[in-house]
Amino acid sequence: AKEAGCDEAVFHRGNMVTECAHSNISILKDGVFRTAPLSNLILPGTARKHLIALAQQNGIAVEEKAFTLDEMMNADEVLVHSSGTLCNAACEIDGKAVGGKDPKTLHILQQAAVKEFEEYTGAVFADCTG
Repeated sequence: AKEAGCDEAVFHRGNMVTECAHSNISILKDGVFRTAPLSNLILPGTARKHLIALAQQNGIAVEEKAFTLDEMMNADEVLVHSSGTLCNAACEIDGKAVGGKDPKTLHILQQAAVKEFEEYTGAVFADCTG
């Protein structure tokens, strides 16, 4: 991924998306936050756990259900998340534009993640989600 100039690599088993090299990956589709269920194929991820809770707290439906490569490429938003990145939107995968179709729900999740992080740590971030 680094040699190709990418920030992250998406792992999949056959057609099912599992996780990324350094992060978890989820999608937003039709207002639903969807993430692969915990299994031996993915690491649980602290940010994943927090985003599930934050989505529920903000009235966003959550599905812990695997998704395919096609579903990822056609998702309203593709979210890459880890303790270091909290909740980033992917804008391109394999040279193809992805996401950008549900900025409102994305912004709700990003703002909630930043607010929670700031409350837990006392750190302050500039608003870069806008």
